[in-house]
Amino acid sequence: MAYKLFPFHNLDASVGKGAINRADDVRLVQALIEICIGASRGLEDVRRKCKELGGPEPGKKLAVNGVYSDDLAAYIEMIQRHLKKAGKSVTVDGKVTPVPVSRGFDLNTRTRAGGDYTLLMLNRTAVETDSEAFLELGRKIGVNFGIPM
Repeated sequence: MAYKLFPFHNLDASVGKGAINRADDVRLVQALIEICIGASRGLEDVRRKCKELGGPEPGKKLAVNGVYSDDLAAYIEMIQRHLKKAGKSVTVDGKVTPVPVSRGFDLNTRTRAGGDYTLLMLNRTAVETDSEAFLELGRKIGVNFGIPM
């Protein structure tokens, strides 16, 4: 039977507070957040949501440069708080961890504690917000296609 696997952008290592923060992984998280936050709604709605969730002032665009920053840390935590408030079982820890794919990919993959992966939620939100930008993301930021062996 033919099928199409959902496009998914993954990390090699964690991004966030106290994480490894490899440049290519940071760039991917920055780009996913930019799609989710930047293109999703009008600036006033984003400002209101950021203030409500204790996030950064979105007056300036989040840099997609591969450098971990306080702005990125604030966005990660804000998104995790938003997901938690929306009923997702994410851990609000300021980290985005890779989703294990060694046993095959599943959209319902859960953490060892049974929670939702922030990265999986970022992927889902980005594709729902701007599918064209999501599908062009790998080429735009130079992310290789495939599963590392």
